Amino acid sequence: MKQALTTICIMLLSLSSNQCAHAKNHHPPKSQRLTTLTENQVDTLINKWVEMWNNYDLAAVDALFARDERLSYFSSEKSGVIRGIQALLEHHRGFGFCMGGKKPNHRLWIEDLHTELYESAAVGTAVWFFEKNTGKRQSGPVTFVIHVIAGKPKFVHMHFANYTPTKPNEAQAISLLGRVLHAPKLDDPTRKKFEKSLEIARNNVQKNPHDAEAIIWYGRRTAYLGEFRKAIDIFSAGIEKHPHDPRLYRHRGHRYITIREFDRAIADFERAAGLIAKTPDTIEPDGMPNERNIPVSTLHTNIWYHLGLAYYLKEDLKNALRAYQECLKISKNNDMLVATTHWMYMTLKKLGQDETAQKLLEPIKKNMDIVENQGYYRLLRFYQGKLTEKELLSGSFSWIDDPGVKYGLGTWYACHRKPQKALKIFKEVIESSNWSTFGHIASEAQLSRM
Repeated sequence: MKQALTTICIMLLSLSSNQCAHAKNHHPPKSQRLTTLTENQVDTLINKWVEMWNNYDLAAVDALFARDERLSYFSSEKSGVIRGIQALLEHHRGFGFCMGGKKPNHRLWIEDLHTELYESAAVGTAVWFFEKNTGKRQSGPVTFVIHVIAGKPKFVHMHFANYTPTKPNEAQAISLLGRVLHAPKLDDPTRKKFEKSLEIARNNVQKNPHDAEAIIWYGRRTAYLGEFRKAIDIFSAGIEKHPHDPRLYRHRGHRYITIREFDRAIADFERAAGLIAKTPDTIEPDGMPNERNIPVSTLHTNIWYHLGLAYYLKEDLKNALRAYQECLKISKNNDMLVATTHWMYMTLKKLGQDETAQKLLEPIKKNMDIVENQGYYRLLRFYQGKLTEKELLSGSFSWIDDPGVKYGLGTWYACHRKPQKALKIFKEVIESSNWSTFGHIASEAQLSRM
């Protein structure tokens, strides 16, 4: 990584010195001299590049990149470096680009864009996604190097890479730490049980292909077997038939969280939140019932709860707090109260609102009747100082190895300026837990920022 950054810096210095030499020899007008780049200029250029890939206009390649033989470009589809504007134009012609553009059979977008400005230059990093109409998707990291040339920002270097290639349906996601994630393993009895339920759900869809309820259960049962991307495709097909059914966005958004595509999850949950406005709430049936066979969540609470989580995982804490506040208003039972309070407490602590966070814990009392969120309840008692760490992690219940409990403990230490203890806990979570759990995903997100 250091070597790559050194190379970029040397290249930028070379460009600057060469341009200064050209300016000295050719005396360009003031309007063409170097200027300082702004964040808005960088964002505009990158947005135009994304648009270029979604309309295949070759003229945009010519307009956005430096018309210079020093231009360099690493493709994710071709080995070796592409040098110079003419070679780059030919490369894009090979993809089907043409003057005036055309409608491609795919779409491209980027997520997690981060830019650093260096006066007349900028370096941007992001993750690119390329999805064909068939549903086939590629993704990987991309680096943009931008420089002011003749008074205008231009791309002078671009480097694409693919995440580890995998066979179709073999990998489900890429972790926030760069690991390829495959469908979680299930023990034989569980797998057989899930496969039987999936077969029933599949048959129901075949009999009633336009029934939203049947589509939802088909997608949910598919996801329980670890086929998260296939589940997303099922929910997407359902949305095409029922674009105003918030349940489909809610379930697709959940699985976007699972595969670490938080922006798309947020878009789905925001859409669902708009669709449920001024509508009565309904109990959401459990696909994997608790011991008492009592559903503890509703459609509305699940939408706001998962929206808050998606924002939280992106570290957009103000929006996470907004979503959790809405969820708390409609959390009518103890299980939803403790689950929502936990994530809202974490959000407030990260925002530095310690007094508000502590006040939030006041409704949490001793001996509350909790159906399935015992782990969150014990964490809240720990935050109140009613349980020690030893007591929190002791006993014979499932919360001892619950990644959500361990994540909460790690974050509590991080917020109390004990980063080494927090780091140890987060590493334990990602080494020992199912990668599809929220505690695992949140631990990944935390480690990616440490």
